[in-house]
Amino acid sequence: MRQYRHTEDAQVPLGNVALGRTAAGLLQALTLDGAGNLDVNVVAGGGVGGAVTVADAADVCQGALADAGVVTDAGGSLSAKLRGLITILLRGFALLTPIRVDPTGSTSQPVTGTVAVTSTDLANLTLALNLYTQKIEYSAGNPLYMGWAAPGTAVGTAAWRICKLTFSADGLTDRQWAGGSLAFATKWDDRAAGGTTYS
Repeated sequence: MRQYRHTEDAQVPLGNVALGRTAAGLLQALTLDGAGNLDVNVVAGGGVGGAVTVADAADVCQGALADAGVVTDAGGSLSAKLRGLITILLRGFALLTPIRVDPTGSTSQPVTGTVAVTSTDLANLTLALNLYTQKIEYSAGNPLYMGWAAPGTAVGTAAWRICKLTFSADGLTDRQWAGGSLAFATKWDDRAAGGTTYS
């Protein structure tokens, strides 16, 4: 037998119907789906879960498309911060005005003067950029010796920078350099030879 709920002027079946009030305060039947969820018909803007459009600059956190980039720690919209980040990255890649670093601490731009760069500085930069040939010898699953040299350097040429690594059960415990130096002056073939010392 079908159940009904009596309202002021109508009988409403209970199974898949809910009640709501119109703007005028009148009772109105609302339909539910088989799972008991309220059926909603979105007239404008697409179906349920469709895209929502927010007018440019209507969201103060997101900002406007035309917001100027912010490249400092000053406040700004998300749009401004993203533009600023892109500007910083492009400067870093020298596609725009290069970022200048002044070793004297001056904040005036552009920076003038000279900065001394040694061959060791250039060698370390080259190493950091992975521009060297690298050799690694493993022992018990851990690197024991690591060596770097200019591309094309023979393993029997005394032009390798070699370090010896010591591991314990807890991990790396010591890193020592051939000849106690970062110089490229050791043969890779002599890394374990008695005449090669590490400190």
